Amino acid sequence: MILTLIGLLTGLVLGLTGAGGALIAIPLFLTGLHVSLNEATFLSLIVVMIASGINYLGGHIGGGQKADNKIVSGLFASSFLGTAMALQIKPYVGDLVTASLLGLISLYGLWSVWKKKSSAKPGVEVKTFWPVIFSGIVFGALTTLTGLGGGVLIIPLLINFFHLSYEEALPSSLLLIFLISLSSFVMQLLKKGSGGVRGIDIFFLFIGTVLASLVVKKIMGKIPAKWSELGRRVVFTLVVLYSFMAIGQKVLI
Repeated sequence: MILTLIGLLTGLVLGLTGAGGALIAIPLFLTGLHVSLNEATFLSLIVVMIASGINYLGGHIGGGQKADNKIVSGLFASSFLGTAMALQIKPYVGDLVTASLLGLISLYGLWSVWKKKSSAKPGVEVKTFWPVIFSGIVFGALTTLTGLGGGVLIIPLLINFFHLSYEEALPSSLLLIFLISLSSFVMQLLKKGSGGVRGIDIFFLFIGTVLASLVVKKIMGKIPAKWSELGRRVVFTLVVLYSFMAIGQKVLI
């Protein structure tokens, strides 16, 4: 029941805000299951993987904008190096360092959702693949160390650096988050075992996330764009505040 609720709340947040799924999942795992921060970052990958996969497939099947497969493939391929590097140091990374990384990413996400949006210039190509490789390594490492999907970082990067439109960046981000989360989860699973995660646990998380996606789809279709944007910002802000309090209490007290 707790796992279904975590999946439901995470799916709602991700569906309403487009990011921040792990920011609500990690503190929920901490308080609901009483696991360590290291274990919570591992468990959050399951929820992020399920939620991003469902949202991507929903848009893809619905005939929405397609992901930029060239950029996604490059970022995903290079993320393996970042994941492998992070796996070697994760056992030695303390909770305070992990919490600090989560805090910095959360603050950046908070700034990005409230800042005034500027129009991107679609159609401009990156002339070298080195930025793609470097970015993929960073995303792979951060996903493994923090359990975050990285949507709050990936979408601004795709828009501002790789010059995709938001309509292209969103499905590209969802697909990339799914792939990196999946690979990081599998690599950690092979390295350290299941950590007590059972198939039935994943099933309950999946059920909660699917229910959330259905609820969000109904809600968002009836809300004017102006109010849905404001709601997205408010929800993300509340999630960040809750995440700060729950993780801070776990690490500092």
